Formats: sequence, C-alpha cells, structure tokens
Amino acid sequence: MNVLIAGSGYVGGALAQLLRESGVRYGTLSRRGTGAENHTVADLTQPQTLNQIPKTFTHLVYCASAAGYSDESYRSVYVDGLRNILRALAVSPLTRVIFVSSTGVYGQDGGEEVNELSATEPESFSGKRLLEGEKVLSEFSVEGISLRFGGIYGPGRERLLSMIHSQRPVSTQALERYTNRIHRDDCAGSIFHLLKLVNPKPLYLGVDTEAATLRSILEWLCSETGAPFPPIVSGADGVTAEMRGNKRCKSSLLQESGYRFLYPTFREGFGAMIAKSQR
Repeated sequence: MNVLIAGSGYVGGALAQLLRESGVRYGTLSRRGTGAENHTVADLTQPQTLNQIPKTFTHLVYCASAAGYSDESYRSVYVDGLRNILRALAVSPLTRVIFVSSTGVYGQDGGEEVNELSATEPESFSGKRLLEGEKVLSEFSVEGISLRFGGIYGPGRERLLSMIHSQRPVSTQALERYTNRIHRDDCAGSIFHLLKLVNPKPLYLGVDTEAATLRSILEWLCSETGAPFPPIVSGADGVTAEMRGNKRCKSSLLQESGYRFLYPTFREGFGAMIAKSQR
C-alpha cells in the first residue's frame, strides 16, 4: 500500500503521522511546501499542477479543505478538485479512494436518527457540493469510499471549551439541539482502518458513539473544569454555530466493520484535552 494524502492539514497531518508510525508508505500533497519527504506542491483546482504527482500511489485519501466558506470555494475543491486529481492519477495503480465528506449532506433538523440509508437533502450549498463530490467519486473506476465526518474536534479545536471559559452567551434554542462529533485522532484512525479493510462499503458515517445535546456537553464540561455555565439568552440570539443541525448520526456500520473508537464519546475526548491542559 502506497497512500497519497491530498490535503495535509488538521486531519491529513494526523493521518500522515499514523501511517509513518505504522510503517506504511505515503506521500502528501498541498498548495504549500512543508519540507516533508515525499511531499508534492500542487493546487487541486489547477489540473496542470497535478502532472508532477508520482504515478506510484495505490490509495488516495482526499481530505482537502475549501479555502473559504462559499459556494465557489466548495465547488472548486470538493467537486472540481476531486475530479482533477482522479483524472491525473488515471494512469497510476490506484485501487482505492477515500473521500472525506461530511454529515452536512443531511438536511434532517428535527432530532431524527440518521445513518447511511437516510435521505440526503441538504439545504446548504456546502452540503450540496460535498454530495456532488461523492457523486464524482462514484463515476470513476476505482473502489470509492465516502466517509462522512461529524464536527471534528481535538487539540487546537477547542471551541466548546473556549465557550465556557470565555462565557460566551448561548441561546435556548441551540442548547436543545443534538450535535455529532468525532475526535481528530479517530478521524485518522477510521481512515487508516478503511484503507486496510477488506470489501468495504461505499459509504460510512464517521461520528462517535453518542449524539448529545449542546446542553449536556456544556454541563459536563462545566462540571469537569469548575467553570460556570455560560449565560443563556432567549430565542436565536447568542452562539449560532451550534444551530446548523439537529440530528442524531449513527456510526454503527463503521463500528460493525471492526473500528474501535479511541474516544467513544465527548467525555473521553474532551476529558483527555482537559487533563492535558491541567498538567
């Protein structure tokens, strides 16, 4: 197995470390140089820059990130960029591609349970473009796997911890909405698992084992840190990032395939982050 990681950022960097520690051959690709060995500097949105990719990779992990939150940016990376690199690697011995997608492709907003068979009717442009990227993957003659991650957190992504420490207001509506998360290390771990898995399915949800309301998470964080609960404001005022969805995503299929979470719930994940910060 020789893995190309297209997008060596937050998740891609963690995956690269995991592959390195496991003795797996890999290379990385991004718009900027990193100084790392086997790194290719190229722009996924500029097909001519992809000709320099070594034609030796057997597996591709596409975990690139859009440059900004706009329809144009999402289309250029998750649709056009994916198509560009798959065309560039057409003469490579490529056998398996993992496309890092998002649970944002689901439009459910009433606390429903969601799995791989649930309807995908996103209202946001971001969800629509990611779904379009999944379709692009299915059009190529490779073994394609779409992995839909929930909200990614971990070292350096500590928004909820920052919320209680800074006492940012949170709305009554946001508190009762379900959220779905996955720790960065489980993102890398689940990708590595699917790279090796025999006869994988074409679609998996990548979320931890417990969907939880924002209120329950904040209450637990406050009890663990001793911080007071953030101020509560009425209606839709206050923090709005937590109001983009309200569904309970299930990763049963990923778990049935043999993956075991390093951080099964937010308690283990945030607990490790809190413990590290208190050292």
